[in-house]
Amino acid sequence: MRLTKGRGSTLTKDVPHFDPPSRREQAIPTPMTSIPWEALSTDAGAFAMVVDPRANIAFASPTWNLILGLSQVSGKPLSDAMGKDFASERQLIHDRVLSGGKPESLLGMVGGHLLRTTFRCVPLSEAPPEPGVLATSCILREGMDLDGVPLAVHHDLGHLQGLTERELELLHHMGNGCSSEDAAERMHRSTRTIEWHRASLGEKLRCDNRVQLARIAIASGLTAVGIETLRLIHRSAKGRRG
Repeated sequence: MRLTKGRGSTLTKDVPHFDPPSRREQAIPTPMTSIPWEALSTDAGAFAMVVDPRANIAFASPTWNLILGLSQVSGKPLSDAMGKDFASERQLIHDRVLSGGKPESLLGMVGGHLLRTTFRCVPLSEAPPEPGVLATSCILREGMDLDGVPLAVHHDLGHLQGLTERELELLHHMGNGCSSEDAAERMHRSTRTIEWHRASLGEKLRCDNRVQLARIAIASGLTAVGIETLRLIHRSAKGRRG
């Protein structure tokens, strides 16, 4: 989804635009290099990352370059791409998946987008045989099954980093179609206070109207979870490099 900001300008800096890339990226080692794999991980614009047992990123689809704000994610140590805290939390999951072979899932905010990520053990190479972890992610949408999916400890607000907890909550309500009066009632604030928060949101996210703000909320996955979850995420969030 491409979000526009008044008079046709584009909000590419604030909310990454996930168009399928025009050229093929680096393929991961055999046996996973195949036409179906290329189509799903690269052409379709999916979130896919493969990490080897030494916590190095063997492959990352182009969408990860966009959401992490890096020119190239593939080939980097996981800690360099996502930060030490993020890498440590995910490495614990990788270790369990590699040792037991059972997939695991995690709900967390990365680059200002709420993602549900599933981790699976996959073969990286045949000779010598080496396993790796395939992590596939999707931005949350309303109605998505999150039953039994734990919430991550570490989160990255990305383009939402400068928002207060109250502003993040208001953005959620706006994404769900609430008017200022509706949001004021739900947040136990006056309509005037809500309008002030909305003006602050517009300035921080470079939006001219509530429609653009609602689109950001939906594109970031904020409407798919409850307020308490958003509060937990905001209170535990820090920059990736922290």
